[in-house]
Amino acid sequence: MALDRLRELFEQGRMALYRGGEPGELERAKGLLEEARKALVETKAEDPTAQLLLGEVEYELGNFYYGSGQRQEAEARFQAALEAAENALASRETADGHCLLGESLSRLIEFKGWTFAMSAGPKAKKEFERALALDPESPRAHIDLALSYFFTPKMFGGSLNKACELLQKALDLAHTPHTQFLAHVWLYQVLKKLGRDEEARAHAEAARGIYPQSRWVNALLTEGETG
Repeated sequence: MALDRLRELFEQGRMALYRGGEPGELERAKGLLEEARKALVETKAEDPTAQLLLGEVEYELGNFYYGSGQRQEAEARFQAALEAAENALASRETADGHCLLGESLSRLIEFKGWTFAMSAGPKAKKEFERALALDPESPRAHIDLALSYFFTPKMFGGSLNKACELLQKALDLAHTPHTQFLAHVWLYQVLKKLGRDEEARAHAEAARGIYPQSRWVNALLTEGETG
C-alpha cells in the first residue's frame, strides 16, 4: 500500500479517535490505525518517513488503549512509538521525529515511575527544544514544549505563563483543524489553572467546534463545572 494511502488511514483513524463520541467511532479509529500499522510493519520499510509514520500510528494506538483502560497494551504501543522515532531519527533528523520521541518518553513516565521520570522528563524537554530549533514554525513543537512547562512543577522549572505563551503561539501557527484542536484543549486547561475561566471556556468551545462529540473536551468541561 502506498505511503500516501497509509497516511490517509492514519489521519482518518486519528480523527475518529479524537472525535470519538458517536457509537462505534472508537472501534472504527482502532480498526483504521491497526490497518495502517499492519501494512507498515509488513513492508519492513527502513525509509525514515515510513518509520516516523509507524511511530505516529503506534502512539495514537497507545492513546486508544490508554483511554480503553488497557494499560499494558498502551505502554507497549508508546514504547513502540519511541523505538520507531529513534529509528527514524537515526536516518534523518526532523522536528516531528524529535517531537514524537519526546511525546513517547513523556507518556511512558506514568508507566515506569519516578526513577524513569527523573531522566525522561528533562530528555523529553530537550527533544522538544531541538524540534523547535529545527523548525521554529512548528505548532506541534510549541505545544509539546508548552506541556513540558505545564506538567513540570514550578520548583523544577515549570511555568503556567510560559506554557500559555507557547500554546498561543502554536495556535497562531496551526494550519490544520487537529492541531488547532490540541492548542485549544490545552489552552483551556492552562488558563483554568491560571484562574482565567472565561478565556478558558472560550477555548473549550472552540475545541468542541472542531470535534463536537469529543469525549475529552466534554469530560474536561464537566470536570470544570463540578470541580
